[in-house]
Amino acid sequence: MKLIVFVLLLCLPFAVLGQLQELRWQDKTLNGKLLQEEDHDKSRIFLLVHGTWAHYDMEIINTLQGLLSDAGYSSLAINLSLGVDRREGFLSCDGPVRSRQSDAAAEIALWLAHLKQSWPEIILLGHSRGGLHVAMLNQQILDQAGVSRLVLLAPMVSSKETVAVSYEKRFGEPLADALDRAHRAGDGFLEVGMHHCEKVKATGESFLSYYGPEVRLNSLSFLKDSRRPVLIALGTEDNLMREYQQLRQSVSGNKLIEEFKVVGADHFFRDLYADELIEKVLEWSE
Repeated sequence: MKLIVFVLLLCLPFAVLGQLQELRWQDKTLNGKLLQEEDHDKSRIFLLVHGTWAHYDMEIINTLQGLLSDAGYSSLAINLSLGVDRREGFLSCDGPVRSRQSDAAAEIALWLAHLKQSWPEIILLGHSRGGLHVAMLNQQILDQAGVSRLVLLAPMVSSKETVAVSYEKRFGEPLADALDRAHRAGDGFLEVGMHHCEKVKATGESFLSYYGPEVRLNSLSFLKDSRRPVLIALGTEDNLMREYQQLRQSVSGNKLIEEFKVVGADHFFRDLYADELIEKVLEWSE
């Protein structure tokens, strides 16, 4: 793996100064933004994973990296490639979309292996669907990389029934019909509603990887047997977490899992809510 490091100047008003990291995976270059200072703790680093088709320059990721740096900790925020070489910004609805949700695990594992070369301890943090990706990683990957703890910020917690209802309401097509079209398309393309895209050209296999009947979208369902501490952080005003209370019983037997509610915060923990969140993460991880 070849690592290319250079200074990245970000133009967004809330952005932090970092170094761009690049790793090769298959035929693509993966991007990550490292924030590291001389006075930072040398024994621990945080790896941050963004949400659905998002990126490391989005507000919540930039804010968390800045707060971690202020507290004396290095962090690496990555861009999942989503099938795009050197991807930047939100995934475009212009398409075409070929990525599969399962690709995220392979890319995160690659970044973890890279960080393991320099840091003995890694804390893995995922926001929204990024929390789902983190929860889905198998124990062997986490053990080999030296991941000590998991932090899930407003992780995706959805039942198949809710996803189907939400899909039809959002896109005007029953999910079952879209799945049938995707099955028929296979590795070919169809035009379909996906995530934030009203209509996008995607392969049938890509669509099925996100919405198919075998896909589990409840992050909690992967945590029952976790062998490492897990912090689940929620905003009390987060409308995307409405199913959390009904589904949380799946992890009630694991004493390594702790829940933390940020009163007043929405899905993105903006402003002072982010400060409260990081304060809790650091207190919990000591």
